[in-house]
Amino acid sequence: MYKKKFKIEGDRTYDVYAENYSSANEVMAVARTRPRNDHISSRYDCLVGTGDWFDRDWDGFESKEELEGLIKYGIRDAKLTSEVQRYAYKAYVQEKDKFSRRVLSVAGGGVNVPLMLSGSPEVMYSRAKAPVHTKIINMGIGVEIVAGVNTKDYAHAGMLIAELICKLEKAGYRVRLQTLDAYYANTRRINVLSTVLKKENEPMNYARMFFPLTSVASSRGLGFGWAARNQDFNHDLGTYTEYAFSSEDRNMKMAELYENSTGLKGFTMFGVKDVINMMHQRGDDATMKYIESRLISSLS
Repeated sequence: MYKKKFKIEGDRTYDVYAENYSSANEVMAVARTRPRNDHISSRYDCLVGTGDWFDRDWDGFESKEELEGLIKYGIRDAKLTSEVQRYAYKAYVQEKDKFSRRVLSVAGGGVNVPLMLSGSPEVMYSRAKAPVHTKIINMGIGVEIVAGVNTKDYAHAGMLIAELICKLEKAGYRVRLQTLDAYYANTRRINVLSTVLKKENEPMNYARMFFPLTSVASSRGLGFGWAARNQDFNHDLGTYTEYAFSSEDRNMKMAELYENSTGLKGFTMFGVKDVINMMHQRGDDATMKYIESRLISSLS
């Protein structure tokens, strides 16, 4: 884990305190070494506290032990994995052919008849990796949610994102995933929890990916538990962080906030709550096309 502190200008000057973790497991491990933050209700102390007062429809889990299992092992659901893989197998991805090219060799899946008749040994078609730089997509996923987001909408939006990620990797793109959970309560302070979900050179771990993408327990369990054990967090849980900035430059300032918090430059952010709003307004297909278009265009 590493920390970052900086200031950002919005409607006022905000002090930002960010903690960046290599995994959800590391968040839980660090939180358990800290004393409880008296500025936050013990209701949110779900990583260390002993109470079993959680509501699955709201929190996404019913006990501290269940939350711990989600953090350690993710959501191991064969049906979800099958759905994502089936979608990725059938889906078309922009510019997917640029990552391979057809070549002639002594072995392959097809034959060049004229060359064969000429006696050339290299008459078989095969596929070879194209001599291009592998494209790396840096994708940030904002899991920050408030009361207006329900578990069903969150899971559905997360599945759209998961399907798109797998579709892009199938095409040859390498994807780096970072989850971000920000907290702001109309004070002069913003706290950001950042967690690496997948590095660009790692294979896809579906169970690990499904936890923050499809379960509100990522924010209402892991995030709240981190806040309850973070002594720098000197206010209660509040409203969406984007409201710290004026509407005309909100997107730019949120990008600045996340880039400065993580130290990562040039990654494209999508908030789960924004994906939910978009799919309600435009439908699933249009939402996925928009997200894919932004990710692909970020590479140019």
